[in-house]
Amino acid sequence: VWIGSSSPTFYDVIFRNNYAFSGGAVFIDGQFEPTPAPKFFNCQFINNTADAGGAMELYASKVFMQGCLFTGNKIPGDGIAGAVRVFNNSVMIMDGCTVAYNSANYGSAFEFYNSTAAIRNSIIAHNKGHDALFVTSESDVFVRYSTIAMNDGTNWPRAISGQANRYGNNTSDPMFSQ
Repeated sequence: VWIGSSSPTFYDVIFRNNYAFSGGAVFIDGQFEPTPAPKFFNCQFINNTADAGGAMELYASKVFMQGCLFTGNKIPGDGIAGAVRVFNNSVMIMDGCTVAYNSANYGSAFEFYNSTAAIRNSIIAHNKGHDALFVTSESDVFVRYSTIAMNDGTNWPRAISGQANRYGNNTSDPMFSQ
């Protein structure tokens, strides 16, 4: 799905087994006016693949996600952001989501590049690759009441390490049953 100059709302959609160069299932393109700001409620992003942003990529755009699942999304080779890439002055708001079992060389779950994100009431666990959250110094990422644990590499990168075990966050294994 390519989203540009619109702000659709998705309910209970399953995005599965998709491939794209950027944003395996969804690419939100903010190059055009008005800036897109889609919303996703209770959507699932499963086994999607891309060179960047396994399930989703935001480019100069905004997104709101609530109750979504990101699992099995991947980046082959040296790509970045197994689940979501938040890039170039984008804004991501995530509430009550689970991001687990995704993989990328860097940013096994997320990459935040020159962007802003608010993650609340979410679980980010068991992602494979360096740094579950790959955060550049130009990004502001706020995590509240969330679990970030059991990822390969660094769970709480230096840019947001002060939020670990504060603001209702924890580093306990969420103990998923398989």
